[in-house]
Formats: sequence, C-alpha cells, structure tokens
Amino acid sequence: MSELGKFGESITPVVETLRAALTGGRGAGVLIVLDGLDEVSEAGDRRGRLKQVIGSLAECHSNAHILVTSRTYAYRNDARWRLPAQDFPVFELAPYSDERIAFYVEHYYRAVARRYMSLSDEPQARAADLLAEIDRKKHLQDLAVRPLLLTMITLIHDHQRGKLPEGGRAALYDKATELLVYQWNHGAPRDKSLEETFGLQSRELTEALERLAYDAHRDQVDIAAEKIFGVLHRVNRKLQFSAEAVRQHLYHRMGILIADSEDVYRFPHRSFQEYLAGCALVNEDCNRKLTPPASVHVENEWDFPANLDSLMRSEPERWREAALLAAGKALSFARSRVWALVRKLCPANIPDDPEDPQYWSAWLAGQILVEYRDGLRLEDEENLEQLERPRRWLRCIVERGAMQPPERAEAGRALALLGDDRPGVCDLDIQWVTVPAGAFWMGSADDDKQANDDEKPRHKVDVKAFCIAKYPITWAQFEPFVEAGGYNNSDYWTPAGWDWRQERSIDKPSYWDDEDWRIANHPANGISWYEAMAYCKWLSEQLGYEARLPTEAEWEKAARWDPETGKARIYPWGDEYISGYANIDETEQGVGPYYLNRTTAVGMYPQGRAPCGALDMSGNVWEWCLSGCRNYLYNSEDERNNTNSTETRVLRGGSFFYFLRPARAASRDGFVPRFQGWNFGFRVASPFLYY
Repeated sequence: MSELGKFGESITPVVETLRAALTGGRGAGVLIVLDGLDEVSEAGDRRGRLKQVIGSLAECHSNAHILVTSRTYAYRNDARWRLPAQDFPVFELAPYSDERIAFYVEHYYRAVARRYMSLSDEPQARAADLLAEIDRKKHLQDLAVRPLLLTMITLIHDHQRGKLPEGGRAALYDKATELLVYQWNHGAPRDKSLEETFGLQSRELTEALERLAYDAHRDQVDIAAEKIFGVLHRVNRKLQFSAEAVRQHLYHRMGILIADSEDVYRFPHRSFQEYLAGCALVNEDCNRKLTPPASVHVENEWDFPANLDSLMRSEPERWREAALLAAGKALSFARSRVWALVRKLCPANIPDDPEDPQYWSAWLAGQILVEYRDGLRLEDEENLEQLERPRRWLRCIVERGAMQPPERAEAGRALALLGDDRPGVCDLDIQWVTVPAGAFWMGSADDDKQANDDEKPRHKVDVKAFCIAKYPITWAQFEPFVEAGGYNNSDYWTPAGWDWRQERSIDKPSYWDDEDWRIANHPANGISWYEAMAYCKWLSEQLGYEARLPTEAEWEKAARWDPETGKARIYPWGDEYISGYANIDETEQGVGPYYLNRTTAVGMYPQGRAPCGALDMSGNVWEWCLSGCRNYLYNSEDERNNTNSTETRVLRGGSFFYFLRPARAASRDGFVPRFQGWNFGFRVASPFLYY
C-alpha cells in the first residue's frame, strides 16, 4: 500500500480506508483483485517475487478474499509461479452463454446511446444486427464466448458502422490494432500525429510496433522509452527528433502503447503484444531484421516456417498464441504460406519419444487447422493429401499420451476435425478386448477409507468369459443409429423405453444439435439407459452377433481385475491415483491440477489402461450397465439384469465432472433409466467369441 502514495494526496483516503479494513477486524469484507498474473514480465524473476508477495499478503490478512487472475494455459503449465492450490483453489471462467453475449452487446449500445444522447432506435438496431451476425457465423460464435474477443467484436462493429472483418481472431486483432494505432498516433483532435510530427510513414510505424512487440515478447521485458527511440531510428534512419520530444509525445497519449511512466511502456493487453510479435514473424521486411532468442537455433535463414517451428520447440508456452496469430496473419496474404507452415511443423518422421519437442510443433499445426479451417478450405480435394501428416501426428499425440492433458485434449478435437482413423473410434469396427472367465473379488475392503457403504462387503463373484469394447461408444458410432431411424423403430426399444420415447417425442439424443459436445471421437453423452439399450439392439443387427451393455460384475472385472497378480486394483492402472491418468476433476480433492470440464477424445489417457486393455474406464463419462442398482452382493440370478424392468440402473466409472472417489473402479452410482445425464454414456460388451 505504501507504493500507492506516489499517486498523490487524492488517493490517500482510499489507502487509509483499505488499511483500516485490512487491519481493523473487517478484513472478511475486503476483496483484493490482482488481475493478469501472466502479464507480469518474467524478467528478474518478477513472477516468482510476486508469488511471494501474494503469499505474504494472504498470510498477513487471512480474513480477506484475494482473487488472482491469469490466462489458463499460462498459469497451469508453469509451476515456478503457480500459487499453492490449498490456499488458492483454481476455477476457470465459463465461456459466455448466448444470454451473456446478448446482455453485453445490448448494454454496450445502450451506453453509446446515452453518451451521444441518441433518441433514435439506431443503437438498438445495431445491437440486434451484431447479435444476428454472431448467430449466423460459426467463427464469430466461437470467438464471442471469450470476453476480450467479444469486446473487440463489439468495438469494431461500432467503429466500422456494422462491418466486421472476415476470418478468425487474427482478423479481429488486425482491425482492433488498427483502431488503437490510430488513437495512439493521432491523440486528441487538435494534436499532430506522429507522422506529421516526426515524418514517420504508417508502414514504418507499424513495423516499429511489431519489432517492439517481438523484442518484448522474446526477452519478457518492459518496453523502455530508449528502446522505442532505437527502433524508430532503425526503421527510418533519416528521422530527426530528440528523445525528449518523443517521450513527451508518447507519454500523453493512450492507444496501442500505454505509459506506466515516462520511461516504461506496455501494450494494453498481452494478446496485442503476441499479435504484433506474430506479425513481425510473418512480415518479410521485418522478419529479416529480427534476432532469434538465444535458446533458438535456425540452421538456414530466419524464415517464417522455420522460425515458428524453432520457437515452438524451444519455448512453446511463450510462443503458442503468437504463433497461432501469426498463422492467421499469414493466411491474409496467401493460403499457401500457411500450408507451407503446416508442412514444416509436421515432418515426415515421427519420433518415438512422446517428450520430443517436435510434438509441440505438430500440436500447433493442429490448432492452426482448427482455427483457420474455413480460410484454408480443408474440404477441397487438393488439400486432402496435405492433411495426412498432421493427422498422423495428432493421432500419435493422443495414442501415446504425449503432452499434458489439456493440450492432448485439444489435439484430440483437432483429430476429430481431420478425421480420426483409429479403428473402433469413428467406425463400427468395434475393438474388443478379452476378459477371461473366472472368479474375482468384487467390491472394496473394509479398510478402504475412500469406499462408500454400497461398495461393501467385498465378495467373490464368478464371471463367464466375455469381451468388452476398448472405448466407450463415440458420437461417430452413435450417429448411424440416429440417421437410420433407430429412434422411430420400436423393434430396437424395450417396452418401457418405447413408451418413454413416445411420451417425450424424442427422436434424437439430447446433445445432438450441440456442436460443442457432439464431437466425432468423443463419447456420446447425454444418453439415457433406454437409448443405450436401443442402440445395442441396432448394433447387434449391424454386427451379426450380440452386443449389449455389460453387467455390473462384468464392468468391474474388466476395469480392475489383474489376472497376472490375481488382485483387484483400486483404479484401472493401480492402487494409487496418478495425476493426468483420467479425465476427472482433480482439483476437487487437490490430487492434481487438471479439470477439463468436458468430454475428451476416447483413448487419450493410455496411461490409465485397465488390465484387460480397455481405456477410459475411469473418468470421461459415467457408463451405463445392464444391471439394476440393487444390493452390492451381486447375484446374476436375482433378475437384476432383466431388461424389461424399469428399476434404477447402475452407472460406473465417474466422469469429467466428478472427483476422485467416483473414479475408483469399485465406486457405483445409479439413476432411473430415462435420465439423460449430460455426463452419461456407455460402452458395449459381447460374449460372442465364446459361443
């Protein structure tokens, strides 16, 4: 608080009020918000020192509420300045809903109307026009869920009188940067522009900003006034001006550069620094003059594709956003430049070591293809061959468990877009794994502190040999059932299921029209037991042999029984939970940093493989079993597997939305068969090999 004194006497009352609140017993009523932790420069270990300051603040004022914000990926992947989870639990902001987007846009234009005292209907009409355009264009829908980008969309729509640039984020940043540069350049209406004052051309000013952004991002330092003078001279050595004149000219203007003092400047948001740094990498005139980071080695010339490939392999967390925006900038010049970049990022040979840094480059290629898919025209026949290499790389990232779960999940979604060709994922070539016949110990031991009462007593159950699917049923596998009219054919449904379907007029799954959930290689979610049963009947018809839901005993044996040791594991992979082995909410009980809060591509947790070889038996989606949810002393002869019963049915495996305890292989839950839980799915079993 002593630092606030430099702002003068006007802030003294605020300082004294805050001091009194923190020290006078009213700390519980104080909320301290520290915004943009990831935007603090790394120079001089500033983030590490800031971490210590925040910790001390929390310790000294334990009754106060302290909220620290950061971009998710930056905070998650750098443990050096991550705050202790027990004191600072992590929450991720939810994307804006349609209602929130409408609220912001409408209130923005209302504020505009008040500012200019407009009595016409124009502001309301322009708000409606923008909301209609967002609704029409998928790429705008994807961007508008993020507050900063929605703000940019609205500002540009306002300033351009209803016109928005075509393309993705890079096009928005380009237009927003143009507006900020204009504001910074011209200042107040009577001020002279930088061009008029110092003889700078617009292109020279833009190149100077790009080089400033690149250097600041490369070195993770503030932008010193002397640095600005030096860059301006390098872009135009004929300029005649004094450092003091430029200092005064810049200090009193707000726009693309903001003055923290007369000697230190920054961009208004880190993302603008990343965008302009990306532009520097793409623009040929500027690119040739850049100095690569000390950690980067480029064998040939400092060219655009080789540059980004080297940066991603050396410091992926620092350069990922700049690289993505650079690709968007390159697309504005020519599609061929982006395809050349994709080829460079995905070489022909894939290393066996999943820790190889080249996986970061391939991951970037996948994100480029997703973000700029419309502009790159992925569906054109001429481009299909170019997709093969990134597809192979993305498949290896998923299958080998390369990278961390959040990045691997993004790779899985990119793979879905390009066409996931893993057998048994997007086709009906079900990949079966064998569970041999024999007795196993079902349930949890009395000394298992994590166990619920309905997992006891531990008892021996004899199970006939069977096969179970390697993966849960995916959306790509469920879609043919819907498209073939499976919801309208009573032959596939149980009597109670058919009555439910008719009563509710259900002709498709609950998330059928939601593209954010209905991703080809993700497990079909929002599925009721009745729907799962109908699908199994249809699938049996397609396969020519029986496919059904596993019984509860079959599911548990497949998930945990190790025939080599003769023991039942607590988790599919072993007796201890290991962070990153399952798609669950690890933050709930502090067992890890990951909470993806959504389904993921099946099979992307190979480390969590069950003894039989099945994947995703812990987390991702709860899986329906054939059995009714009865007493845990399993008895297959007591009618619990009667398919005509309307009783509550068993769910197993936990899900992305649940925490550690339900992820244990013995944990069980149950719901009425008509319930379409948003995190409910299923996998199939079959005894066909043993007839």
